[in-house]
Amino acid sequence: MSRLFTADVHAVLDRIEEPGVLLKHAIREMEEELAHSEQRVRQLEHERTTLADRHRKVQAVLAELTEQLDVCFANGNDELARKIVKRRLETDRLDKHVASDARSSTSSSRTAARPATSSASTSM
Repeated sequence: MSRLFTADVHAVLDRIEEPGVLLKHAIREMEEELAHSEQRVRQLEHERTTLADRHRKVQAVLAELTEQLDVCFANGNDELARKIVKRRLETDRLDKHVASDARSSTSSSRTAARPATSSASTSM
């Protein structure tokens, strides 16, 4: 009889403790997901900053090449002008690629900044 009573008491305690354990587990999972999301946002912000710096440098190179091209045309140096035009076109393609990567990074950081729906929150 006492074993039956003890078993019933333990069953009641398990039922009482279980929601608390589940809640703590759900909170832990949410905190882990939040930490992961925050880390991803920091990583994407760093990537965005790096791409913005690269874009500025490429823009400076393009401006320099344009100036060099103007000097070549002013001095009638067509051969050098062709080489500079080729470099300018390659640099322009690089600039478009960097700008595309920056847009992609920006949209990724917006997505990562959204709150994630955790499986633990749906189970409660």
